[in-house]
Amino acid sequence: MDKKKEKQMDLFPPSEIQRRDIAKERERVESVKEQKKELKRKSKRAVEEERSKRIEKANEEESILFHKIFDYIKSNQDKTTLPNFKVIRHDEPIKKENGFIHLSISNPIFPKTKDEENISESEKEIARTYLHLDKKVSLTMDCLALYWFRFSYDLDFMEGFMGTGMGFTRLIGGIKQETVKTWKYKMTPRSQKELDLDNSWGGVGVSQFWEDSSYSYHYFDNHKIEFNINQIDYTWHYPWYFNIFDEFIEEAGKNLWKDFIERNLEW
Repeated sequence: MDKKKEKQMDLFPPSEIQRRDIAKERERVESVKEQKKELKRKSKRAVEEERSKRIEKANEEESILFHKIFDYIKSNQDKTTLPNFKVIRHDEPIKKENGFIHLSISNPIFPKTKDEENISESEKEIARTYLHLDKKVSLTMDCLALYWFRFSYDLDFMEGFMGTGMGFTRLIGGIKQETVKTWKYKMTPRSQKELDLDNSWGGVGVSQFWEDSSYSYHYFDNHKIEFNINQIDYTWHYPWYFNIFDEFIEEAGKNLWKDFIERNLEW
């Protein structure tokens, strides 16, 4: 501020009343500013709370829908036709060359339901979005149960549990103990860790692969799983020391269903 203005202010100082008015005006301005900030904060909180409520409601609706599907599946097990494993082609190993098997696994057939009256429009939209369904697809409970079965194993095959993790091989065979004990596969503390066969599945005298078995690197390239509309197609160029057992294949559909019920009916 220059000296002229400073002298002018000194010549005409504000009165006591004016100073009080100026102070009040400053307080009012600061109060208005603070109110605006608070409104913005409240507005932001309200938006976040509304968004949180929408997410919570959507999650609740998803949970209600899928638990309806799970309850339907569990309560209709005795009326459901279980998956069936059919051998399309099987070339057994010759000497120490790989064998080859092509299996077709049928989808389970769930009992028909009369209509869609127990499924709300919002639940139908959730099902279409989550299970990637076309709008033309029927959304009766038996269809939704089938889509959930397919969706569950499609994820399993992609993520490795039953696919690249070799859980699927356990359904159809294993490695006989006499083969494991040959010079090439003899179990020592070191090689046991490297090969990591599992004896907990498949019965006495049979070892099986699991996801950390050393063969897993080869398995990734030697097998193929395709989830088609009516069935799963599975092909595998399996190693000569692995045995395909007819009795395993006869029970494979039942064991696949057991795995589905135990692992995939939760949200």
